[in-house]
Amino acid sequence: MVRRAVFALGLWLAGCSDDELGTAGGAGGAGGASGGGAGAGGVSSGGNGGAGNGSGTGGTVSGPPSLKRIGETLDVPSLAESAPKRFVDIAHHGTQDAYLVVTGSSSISATLIDGDGKQLAAPASLAQTTAWAQGPRVARGGGKFLVAWHDNRSDPNQPELRGRMISLNGKEPELGPSDFLIGPKPTRAEAPPGMAWSDTSKLFLVVWQAVPSTDLHARRVDASGAPVGSEIVLTSDPDWQSDPAVAWNPTNDEFLVVWAHADTTGATRARRVAAADGALLGPEIDLGSGTHIPAVEHEPGENRFVAAWWAGKVRARVIGPSGAPAGDGFDVAPGYGAYDGFAMARHPNLLTFAVVLHGSTDEDFAAAFASSGQGSAVIQATESPPSNGNFNPRVAANPLRNEWMMVTSRGFTTVAVQRLGP
Repeated sequence: MVRRAVFALGLWLAGCSDDELGTAGGAGGAGGASGGGAGAGGVSSGGNGGAGNGSGTGGTVSGPPSLKRIGETLDVPSLAESAPKRFVDIAHHGTQDAYLVVTGSSSISATLIDGDGKQLAAPASLAQTTAWAQGPRVARGGGKFLVAWHDNRSDPNQPELRGRMISLNGKEPELGPSDFLIGPKPTRAEAPPGMAWSDTSKLFLVVWQAVPSTDLHARRVDASGAPVGSEIVLTSDPDWQSDPAVAWNPTNDEFLVVWAHADTTGATRARRVAAADGALLGPEIDLGSGTHIPAVEHEPGENRFVAAWWAGKVRARVIGPSGAPAGDGFDVAPGYGAYDGFAMARHPNLLTFAVVLHGSTDEDFAAAFASSGQGSAVIQATESPPSNGNFNPRVAANPLRNEWMMVTSRGFTTVAVQRLGP
């Protein structure tokens, strides 16, 4: 893991939460997260729906969390000029069995793949500029994808945040007529934005790190790609704020933003934002120590969130709808993860979370867990040819199958994906 981090630093110096489509199971009585019920602080892994079949189109799967590789690790074509391939991300369409895979340093590349990980269309260029662009993230909402990235077209030394909408026309991606400004310069290009969609207000919330203040700013964007309302100043203090992640609460039509806050001790913090008008709700809330790459997902059946982050190890904590932590939290996949090697996605049918992580070899690893803290064994997630490692993994749930798809950057030269399932 140390060798991987040093390699990544050297190259640097040279470089979902969405409308829930599944049915959440209700809480059970006392006991663990296995079977049909969940104890205090847990969730049901039985839930509603038919018997699951481990992958494909089955309903909710009962039993303790489990995870395995499905099929081979596949390369995903991307634009040659989008190099090095340091930043990767993935989102599922939701109603069509397709994912959008994005990557971007120099230019922003987007490739549509099917549920098996196979290419559906040629890679598309999203940024309408020859200037440097990097750090893309993708989210789905309103039957479309929103991709946002940092872009230097207006100033080579001060990036701004721009975005573009992508629809599906059969098996072909259909790009919005133009990319558009989301956040004014300067933004921090090394911190990709966080995004989520409100299916009630029909809006995305996009959050980014502004400089030189290093505070977090946000903007709402509708499904046509039009910014809505004014820029939201999410934080305003002298400390470092970075790595925002966003999830949507459909019960209250609120977003929860989780981020890394670096003061004298370091912490992960959260704050609620009203989707309808962008109002800040309640105070900032400390979730725990640790200042790297937080992730957050909402559990509709319980109306609560689960956040996780890197603090020398992966820590997770249940958060109530008000943003207040519930319980002390728990470790996930002990011995795995890194400051740049952790991501998480919740599956709406399986009612469990998949995490993708760095480990002690050049491969990426993965595990599943429930919000009770019960977890699966850690598995090797990728099977790669000799390389300089796999970096910056991300993961998305497929609500049409009992699967996730992870994406990773192999040696910063190749984008690769791997199916995962129980």
